[in-house]
Amino acid sequence: VTFEAGSVLTSIGEGAFERATSLTSITIPNSVTTIGEGAFYDADSLTSIPFEADSVLESIANYAFYNTALTSITIPNSVTSIGKYAFAYATSLTSIAIPNSVTSIGDRAFERATSLTSITIPNSVTSIGYRAFRRTTALTSITIPNSVTSIGNYAFESTTALASVTFEAGSVLASIGEGVFYNATALTSIAIPNSVTSIGDYVFDSATALTSITIPNSVTSIGDYVFSFATSLTSIAIPNSVTSIGDRAFLGATALTSVTFEGNAPENVGTSAFLNVGTDAVANIGFAATGFGEDITWNGLILVRAAGAPAPAPAPAPYSGPLPTNYSDRTPSIGDEVVVSGKRLNLVTSCTIDGVTAVMSNQSADSFTIVIPIGITSGLKDLVMTGPAGKLTAQGAVTVQESIPAIIDEVPLSSKVNAGSFNGYVAVYSKGHKGKTLAWKIAGKWFKTTITSDYQVFQRRTAAVGLDVDAHLYIDGQQQLTKTVRTR
Repeated sequence: VTFEAGSVLTSIGEGAFERATSLTSITIPNSVTTIGEGAFYDADSLTSIPFEADSVLESIANYAFYNTALTSITIPNSVTSIGKYAFAYATSLTSIAIPNSVTSIGDRAFERATSLTSITIPNSVTSIGYRAFRRTTALTSITIPNSVTSIGNYAFESTTALASVTFEAGSVLASIGEGVFYNATALTSIAIPNSVTSIGDYVFDSATALTSITIPNSVTSIGDYVFSFATSLTSIAIPNSVTSIGDRAFLGATALTSVTFEGNAPENVGTSAFLNVGTDAVANIGFAATGFGEDITWNGLILVRAAGAPAPAPAPAPYSGPLPTNYSDRTPSIGDEVVVSGKRLNLVTSCTIDGVTAVMSNQSADSFTIVIPIGITSGLKDLVMTGPAGKLTAQGAVTVQESIPAIIDEVPLSSKVNAGSFNGYVAVYSKGHKGKTLAWKIAGKWFKTTITSDYQVFQRRTAAVGLDVDAHLYIDGQQQLTKTVRTR
């Protein structure tokens, strides 16, 4: 496409060259002020689009160069805004010059521009849109100018080569929104500017290479799942300005062993904020810090109080009590046995779940067995262990599965086996036959298994409801029960 010299064209309209799949190059006359929405949408052979000198172009509209073959582009110095999806899926784009006239970068503007290795955001830009650079998987570094006041949610999500993020001095950015650096798996360190007051949900979720982060004393809230599965993070300092830490903020940060609180305990700490962090992880607190309670642990972290005087209480001795590290079954049902493994477990004298005693057996220094007690509800449960050193709460130790409804038409049997139907399942039950072989035939099909606990349920989904099926149950080859069960 060639425009004659002296063109007075002022705009290239919406979809003007949409899906012009053979177009490879076009020079935009300097009289053009606007490039309309989707003007070159899916022109997937377009590799070059120079602008005439002295261009007066003011804006690049939404989807303008979506899925083109551009390798580079120099935007005229008159442009003030780049619309949403403007260069999205331009997978050959390796470089782009954004002039200092641009004030906003639209939502998903460069999403999946997978060859873009670097980009300079000028100091005129005040806003970076939602998912603006999502999945720009070749981008290795970015500098956020101090003019930026807002960064959209998930702006740099899954930028898997992004190793360096720098915020310019004098930043006025007030918050880092949800998931901004989610799954940025190459990011190793970052310093949050001291203008930021809140770090949103999922910001560094799955940033698996992150080893260092500086949180300034301006931050008051850390959102849900912010550092979940940041598996290289070994330590972090929480400034005394922080008043809230969200649900599962550090879930699965398995290398995290040291959390330093520079002030009192945050007023609000979400559910299982430090679930599945590093073994023997500690909370380092000041000698006069308050709000951490009197137990030896706080939210699953072992408390280490700094020496000093006058202290509200004597600094605790090095922890030498029981320490659970593993559970044989994380999702048991009521009545199931769970083996708790760890260190110094012979010091445990009793266990409770939701205040109900869990019967212990087979206790040694390395393990003991509990039975999930009757009378508790389903869901994520803490295990409270009592010993000479006091109470130790293992947060989120097990997730108790919903109890199986009472069997319909159950008939008490001295043989302690039974069959019934509920909620689309046929089930067989055994009690007191641990170690024996249970075989059963239902609706003409045979099943066989070794019973591994004192009380056990085996079930399979029914083909339909309202059917009468015959159930035959055998223990070690001896028939125990024949029963007709109506499926429900």
